[in-house]
Amino acid sequence: MKTKRILQALVPSLLIPLLVPLGALAAPSISSVSNPVFIHGQSITVSGSGFGVKSPVEPAFLDVVSYNGLRNGDKVPVGGINPWPAYCGGTSVYYKTSNPRGKWISHYSNQWSTEGAKQGALDGAIINGASTSGKLYVTWWNYVSSDPTVGGTNASNKWVRLLSGSWGQAGQGTIIWEPTMFYAYAFTAGYLPGMNWDNWRGAYPRWNRMEMFVDSTKTNSPQYSAWTNNVLVGNHTSSPSQSWRVNQLGCLGFDGSNSPAANQPTVDWGEIYADNTLARVEICNAATKSSSSHCEIQLPQLVWIDGQLQIKVNQGSLPDNSTAYLYVIDASGNTSSGKQITFGSGDGGGTATIAPPSGLKVVN
Repeated sequence: MKTKRILQALVPSLLIPLLVPLGALAAPSISSVSNPVFIHGQSITVSGSGFGVKSPVEPAFLDVVSYNGLRNGDKVPVGGINPWPAYCGGTSVYYKTSNPRGKWISHYSNQWSTEGAKQGALDGAIINGASTSGKLYVTWWNYVSSDPTVGGTNASNKWVRLLSGSWGQAGQGTIIWEPTMFYAYAFTAGYLPGMNWDNWRGAYPRWNRMEMFVDSTKTNSPQYSAWTNNVLVGNHTSSPSQSWRVNQLGCLGFDGSNSPAANQPTVDWGEIYADNTLARVEICNAATKSSSSHCEIQLPQLVWIDGQLQIKVNQGSLPDNSTAYLYVIDASGNTSSGKQITFGSGDGGGTATIAPPSGLKVVN
């Protein structure tokens, strides 16, 4: 207390100014980029402050749907050196090169599925570091040909299951995102209280950007949020008695159920990015991230320190020769102001040189 009184006597006018700006300084700030004209696939260095340190620099999981030798309509291989260990529930997933999304040609699809509910989903990707950090962030793009809520709430179609541990493991569970709701399911306790009837707010027929974030660090219960096309559509807590560490992508794609295949939409999906942190870089179509309706996640590489990072440009479906805005998001979710950039035209070769994900574990 004596020390506190001495400080107050010496610098009474400085105490509040020193304390208040700290929150404002928390957000990253971009000062410059190595080239103001961005070409898809090129490397760009971003300089500034407050980026934090990201290690490893690369995301824990990245699947740009690149398979040598596959043609449109071929069944996607799983297991071994392939990005995904398994199909979800024995369903089949297909490789598709029609219906491209901007710079990205290939993706996954349920178009040729013969399952009763036109199921097609991938399963078992472990996100390294998520159990330790207590955080899992995942984003992907999906295209829906028609209403994914066909059959109403009884349809129980699913976009993704985020899991802790193996399916059915005692004391573990899953967080599920359906077109009409979000909820959590414990393998030993069943459906948890607080099921949330939130529509996913996507559109069809079109491509939609999907995002989910699970945080198990703030309370004794996973908190989970979801966004569609940069709009928050759900923000929930599963149960005060759960202590899961969600670390696995399960049934990502279209886990359809309770409706004949003829009534279900065709779903294409791909460009799957997952990490154990919120730290990332995005390029959006508006001067503030909150007002943007179209954002493309960038691919960090080689360097991410507090004042500098490097990305491989992902233009996605943002137009050639258009103006856009670069944002750096730190590990706490603080977002920088937008740095205006311009897209050139063409392709810098990025889609062909991105390495497939590594370090995956097969989940039984």
